[in-house]
Amino acid sequence: MKFLISFCNVGYLSKQHCLGVYDWEQHHLDYVSLPLEKLQIDYKKVGGSTGLIRTETNYFLVLQSKYPYVLCLDHQLNVIDCQGLKLVNDPHSLAFHEGYLYIVSTGNNSIVRLPYENKFGEEELHLQLDETESDQIHLNSLNFFENQLIISCFGINKGENFIRNGYIKNVYSNQILLEGIREPHSLVKYNNALYVLESITGCVYKIIPGDTCELFKEFSGYARGLAFQGHEIFAVRNAHRKLSRQLGEKKHTPLIDTSATVCEWQHSWICRSKFAENTYQKKKFTAFAFEVYDIVPLISEPNPINLVQDGIIHRILCYEEFCAE
Repeated sequence: MKFLISFCNVGYLSKQHCLGVYDWEQHHLDYVSLPLEKLQIDYKKVGGSTGLIRTETNYFLVLQSKYPYVLCLDHQLNVIDCQGLKLVNDPHSLAFHEGYLYIVSTGNNSIVRLPYENKFGEEELHLQLDETESDQIHLNSLNFFENQLIISCFGINKGENFIRNGYIKNVYSNQILLEGIREPHSLVKYNNALYVLESITGCVYKIIPGDTCELFKEFSGYARGLAFQGHEIFAVRNAHRKLSRQLGEKKHTPLIDTSATVCEWQHSWICRSKFAENTYQKKKFTAFAFEVYDIVPLISEPNPINLVQDGIIHRILCYEEFCAE
């Protein structure tokens, strides 16, 4: 069972640590070699990747940078198109719907979209959720459900209360589907329902808009990145982040007590659970990445030429080279 995983906030150490192919059974990861120089992207300014989705024919990935880019990859992980994003500030999640790629622009509280049919078209502003020029509501995730655009937000930025004002909202009808959720991420549609992570607690909520909302699963720790395979659910618990991008030293993650120990908080973990079970398996993921943003099931075997073999060794070597400089 293999997954494509995007890694955020990796810093400017290596262009090769933005995306990886992970094998659950072998507990092995290969990084994906992204030809950034060939695409005329300054890899020294790429600090990771966030939004990652899979369509019937492609993967789409957005790179973290002062001047962000979105990439289109085929199912063998060849990069087949690239587009600079002028309207996007601090890109987060992606969604694809009726020929358009939708991108969350967290830094200016908006959603940008661009057409894609074998190549990217021009980007355009789709929705402006707040008129301020800075991150005020921390809009971060989006998905479509029955042609309705659903978003997740942390809520209005009011100091420490910021973490308790989260909500899931249908922006077309202005209907709140779930509120009081703390730091929601990873809106995923699966089997006619929406699922979202309450990152602080590691809880997964199942939402059927217009019908029900219920607690579905619990992964203790700071969870972000959610995927499904058959009757199993996968999530990634991210390592402790000492500083918040919103609250600075006032916030440490996780923010509340969970059954995760302090020792566990220092590491990232990938977790697996069956729908019908309350327990879950977990494997330590820290050697590959401290923070994961998105995880999607791999649809076919990638071309080996696009992979950097043995992720742990490669990451160590990159750190050694960096320290030597």
